Amino acid sequence: MDLQKEREAFEALQNQKIFKWFEFDSSVNAYVLKDISATLEKLTALAELNYGWDMWQAAKAIPDGFVLVPRKSIEHWYLDEGEYLWMDEPDNWLCDMDVGDVQEVEHKEYIVTESNTLYATKIWDDENQDVSSWEFFNSKDDAEKAAEYCKAMIENQGQNHD
Repeated sequence: MDLQKEREAFEALQNQKIFKWFEFDSSVNAYVLKDISATLEKLTALAELNYGWDMWQAAKAIPDGFVLVPRKSIEHWYLDEGEYLWMDEPDNWLCDMDVGDVQEVEHKEYIVTESNTLYATKIWDDENQDVSSWEFFNSKDDAEKAAEYCKAMIENQGQNHD
């Protein structure tokens, strides 16, 4: 939190006349009297101002262990118990319900912290000299190189067995 910007926003909402009595002391993160002549009115106003500033900061703070994410980063997933799969669209199986039926559906919300495109291809397993399962690559170029290598190794095996 940028305390300077927050303090400016907080002060913009206050009765500006009271600032003739106070100044902000960043070393203690609080307002203090500009002069030593403390009247009950000034002390009361100072206490209320600092209480308001404390509440302003608390309202803006994010507790340790928590993160603030945009709502668009939340995905909803539903369990299709018949297929034992989590799906983002329950209509895929709920549209088959009969009128009057009630179906319990497990629901989860996931926070998407990253979204990117990956490239998948089958790869060659040098140790077993055979096609392995698929693997993800971060670039299309890397995936195409792995795919070409796998194809070449299969072709090479075919030529060696002839």
